[in-house]
Amino acid sequence: MILELNRILSDGVEILELVANELSVRILSDGNNLSYQLLFQDNDYLWFPYDSVSAYLENPRLSGIPLLAPWANRLEEAGFDFQGVHYSLNTSFDFSKDRNGLPIHGLLTNTNHWKNQSEVITENYVEVSSELHFWKYAELMTHFPFAHDLHSTYRLYPDRFEITLRVTNRGQQSMPVMIGYHPYFQLPETHRSNWQVTIPAREHLVLDSRNLPTGRSSISNKGYSMQLGDKSLDDLYRQLLGSPFMVEVGDRKLSVNFDYGYSAAVIYAPASRDVICFEPMTAPTNSISEYHRDKSINLPIITSGEFWEGKFTISLS
Repeated sequence: MILELNRILSDGVEILELVANELSVRILSDGNNLSYQLLFQDNDYLWFPYDSVSAYLENPRLSGIPLLAPWANRLEEAGFDFQGVHYSLNTSFDFSKDRNGLPIHGLLTNTNHWKNQSEVITENYVEVSSELHFWKYAELMTHFPFAHDLHSTYRLYPDRFEITLRVTNRGQQSMPVMIGYHPYFQLPETHRSNWQVTIPAREHLVLDSRNLPTGRSSISNKGYSMQLGDKSLDDLYRQLLGSPFMVEVGDRKLSVNFDYGYSAAVIYAPASRDVICFEPMTAPTNSISEYHRDKSINLPIITSGEFWEGKFTISLS
């Protein structure tokens, strides 16, 4: 068995490379912590539309496997209500907005605040962990004033890639956990029109023109399956069935299992690109604001000193 952890310098940028037999992952280690390459038998299953990592850092856009935190996808306004208090985002500081001007994708997609914590090689896997102390940075706390730490672990086995995230509440008040990931997958040397997509979820939520939940949904006890064809997807699901999300064609297949911690998913597949995103989320889009109106919303909340943890696993064939 081949298990390696290599440090590579590319255009002055340090990269961590994890290798487990025919599977390898590359991660930006200089504060960014983005996993941007996932090779299996020399084919890349992550969409990263750059010739170099330096080009990405000069003009970053969502690609690879970015973390969406402290909120995943959209908020309905530049602020939110939580436990009787209204929190406004500080418009004097920058944050990402969608075409309707709504806050989107959190605050960490382009951060350089991650610090490498540990590197491990065992007889079965290779692993790297990093930490971000959210509470240390005023430009983050001004938008989301909940002191917390994030601990990220990438673990590579010869047959799978596991991503684990732990969020620890370092503040005195309870905090909501409405985060997720936005992995951009591709099936090399194939076209999306032939991709078969499996969505193991019971409930398909209806969205409004701003891509926010309306409160309506459709139900399929067996989940959903489709040939992608020319469809454009930006759809929200919950009541997950526990089996993997999959995209496949011919002898190529990519599976994503939401192991624990994630109860909702966005499936994003723009018609203009050969890419699909199975996005693990702790709760549906806009759940912080929805929880203010409906306490039955399944939004993870951690009290002072407690932590939340989630893991998802990517498998290739």
